[in-house]
Amino acid sequence: MAEKETTIIKKSDMKKILQDNQEIGRLSKGIDQVMATVVEQFTKDLIEASLNDDKTSIDMEKLIYVISENKKYDFLETMIPKFKELSAPKRKE
Repeated sequence: MAEKETTIIKKSDMKKILQDNQEIGRLSKGIDQVMATVVEQFTKDLIEASLNDDKTSIDMEKLIYVISENKKYDFLETMIPKFKELSAPKRKE
């Protein structure tokens, strides 16, 4: 018997995320598990690349650097301004 794939992201949560997207129609059986696995693997890969030499911490600057310097993350480059905005200190008004 094949071992069941387990992920940190629950299948039900991934299914909700996919169903909330108006561009996605019907979901094939098992696609929620596949997407959860893909998202987790992508996240692990990005984190490992961002940790590099310093294995103790990760911050937005490191993520932005990895995204801008690594061709496999080119698709995220349009998000860099949003990442910078999210990491900017909040100003008191």
